[in-house]
Amino acid sequence: MRLFPAELEIEDNEGFSEEKDIFQREKIGNGLTNILTSVSDPCVVAVDGSWGSGKSVFLKMWAGELRNDGIPVIYFDAFKNDYFDDAFIAIVGEIINLAIKQSGEKSSADEFKSKALAVFKIFALAGSKKLIEHATFGVIGDEEVKDITDAITETKGLEKQFDEILKSYGNSHDVLEAFKKTLSDLPEVLGEGEEGEEASDKNKKPLIIIIDELDRCRPDFALQILERIKHLFSVPNVHFVLGVHLEQLENSVKYAYGGGIDAHTYLQKFIHFTVALTTNNFRYREMEYATYMEHIIGQFDFNTADKEFINIAKEMILKASERESLSFRTIERLLTKICILTRYSRVRNHQNHLVSGLCILNVTNPGLFKKAKAGGLQFSEVEKALGLSLIEDSQWGEITELWRYYTDYSFSQEDAEKIISFQLPPMEQR
Repeated sequence: MRLFPAELEIEDNEGFSEEKDIFQREKIGNGLTNILTSVSDPCVVAVDGSWGSGKSVFLKMWAGELRNDGIPVIYFDAFKNDYFDDAFIAIVGEIINLAIKQSGEKSSADEFKSKALAVFKIFALAGSKKLIEHATFGVIGDEEVKDITDAITETKGLEKQFDEILKSYGNSHDVLEAFKKTLSDLPEVLGEGEEGEEASDKNKKPLIIIIDELDRCRPDFALQILERIKHLFSVPNVHFVLGVHLEQLENSVKYAYGGGIDAHTYLQKFIHFTVALTTNNFRYREMEYATYMEHIIGQFDFNTADKEFINIAKEMILKASERESLSFRTIERLLTKICILTRYSRVRNHQNHLVSGLCILNVTNPGLFKKAKAGGLQFSEVEKALGLSLIEDSQWGEITELWRYYTDYSFSQEDAEKIISFQLPPMEQR
């Protein structure tokens, strides 16, 4: 018996499976693969979806498909890595790790590492030892950190430090170009061509770097990632795919630069095109909601006695979602609460319609739930929140009247008799 659905685990090379790709998004992944393997110009794609829409699951499955096709891919969780002070070194570390793992020889990784280190030295001249040690955690060795920090320590005084920065600026262009050239050549080394495949064909396999959870990490770190991609990682044969809720990322832009900035236009500087993971077409969304609920309910192992209650809850969740688009994460929370209630009480009666509705309010509209607890919930409020006016089924019409009976204190005697004729046991006190 479960109270919570099991967390979906995706293996590195699992790819899309019928069991786990419940929304049938494999064709979206195939479309992305077709685009990114057919262009050599650097490309940044945003996979846009709200919180809880299944972005991470999709991106992890797609990454597995890419690996199975011999396409070098990195999956980078920006939220888990936003303790780094500089996004550059965090991404470089992932590339170095992939180069060591896949190239079969350490030379390509070492070459890239040395070029990246040269770029980082330029950034580091105005930094501090503490910053360097923190930013390079787990990527650059102690001796290399010492080389950088010694260069900084020996530079005493702001004036002399500024002179060092000016001197390094003259060489920075060459250093950056060398880094970009090495990065651009990496996909050829990392790409796994079929046996006997010509080098020219193998070169067509780009390096794809997936940056997930960009909307959940520190706002300054998220924007720094975009800046670093544009100015340092924008090279042929290397593409970035961002897992993000663009509306939330726009809020990060406003947080950093003030509410007056046109955040949408600002982000267009960094993102070439967007793939929407979900659609605003409710009929299609309704199918996704129903599919996901069946997937979650199957894990809870409800008793036969709970079947009617669960069907009522499913229908009410679908109707509520017509009023307000619910994330899959929200639906999961709703079903978890309902599961807990079925375990808590074995009493089953027509008031389960009310219980299901109150569960929905508790998760989606806590303010109305508090009003219900205080006895101040109005029918017009619950009708709108739960989408009761959208229900056409005759039995559900009676359920709507039941809600009116418990929330509308101007309820007429005639309406009350209708409730009695429907044989719904009213509460002892309203």
